[in-house]
Formats: sequence, C-alpha cells, structure tokens
Amino acid sequence: MLRNQDVLFKDLNISDFKVTEETRKKTIGNPNLPVRWRMGMFRTDEEKRNYIVKSLKRKLP
Repeated sequence: MLRNQDVLFKDLNISDFKVTEETRKKTIGNPNLPVRWRMGMFRTDEEKRNYIVKSLKRKLP
C-alpha cells in the first residue's frame, strides 16, 4: 500500500522525465489519470518547445 508520506518526501528528478509520443499513447489508456490527460490534451516536450519559440517570435502590440 502506498502512503502519502512515501511520495511527499521523496526526491524527484524531473529532468530525467521526457514526454514523447510513446508516453502520450500509454497515458491515454490509463484510467487512474485526469480526464484531460487521458484524452491526450497535453503537449510533448517538442510541442512545448515549439510553442514557446513561436510565442517569443510574436511582435508585441
């Protein structure tokens, strides 16, 4: 059984985690995740980078 204290005080290395198409495919079928994630409504790391670059290139009013 997983207890909150097991997760709350654990060191996480987020830099090792990458969102890829494979991650997205595994996520869509997982019933333990929020509905938006299961519907694939999140960006992969590449999509996120492209979005940021595109946003930074926009001219300000």
